[in-house]
Amino acid sequence: MDFSFLWQGLLSITLQQLVMYVIGGLLIYLAIEKGFEPALLMPMGFGAILVNLPLSGVVNQFSAGIGETPGIIQWLFEVGIEASEAMPLLLFIGIGAMIDFGPLLANPKLFLCGAAAVLTVLEPGINTLGDGLWYCFVASTTIGFGDICAVTRGGRIVTVLVAAYGILMTAMVPGVVVSYYMEYLKVREKETISVFLEKLEMLPELSEEELRELSRRIREFGHKKQD
Repeated sequence: MDFSFLWQGLLSITLQQLVMYVIGGLLIYLAIEKGFEPALLMPMGFGAILVNLPLSGVVNQFSAGIGETPGIIQWLFEVGIEASEAMPLLLFIGIGAMIDFGPLLANPKLFLCGAAAVLTVLEPGINTLGDGLWYCFVASTTIGFGDICAVTRGGRIVTVLVAAYGILMTAMVPGVVVSYYMEYLKVREKETISVFLEKLEMLPELSEEELRELSRRIREFGHKKQD
């Protein structure tokens, strides 16, 4: 059997492909040895290596006597990105399903900066991160100035998410304020009870005025409990 094609493939490896082999191996090492997001880094590492294999047919290649042969990566780009923009959406949905969104709710600027970065990639009318942040601010506050509009399907989906996030954060503000106030009242109530107990321990030493004040506070506390 003639294995000359293997030698031809090895000679076709470029410096750029060697760099990608190293990067792919590093990602696989971090995923297996260090446990850094294995579900993300493992396919990224293998993909970086497989795509850069010479004469594999994955990317467009030129062969003598045949000409240019389109690869599956080119087909995926034309069908999944250039024609329908489905691949980026599926990628974001897949990654989002594995992410804990707790830090995003606790730190809104992370969500807004991430959305702005995505919009600068998807939207032709948003060319800078500043424009993306301004658009996210307008969308999250539901002001709608109209100076920048989302025209792609992906950009519109991000806009819906940003607007829903802004509404959610606005609705959370009254809840946080009320929760803080109720906690404050509970702390004051505990402090009042502790003061009552201290006064009761010192009851024989209290003056007549202090006894009347203590009696008044006990009655007020009893009325609040009944209410």
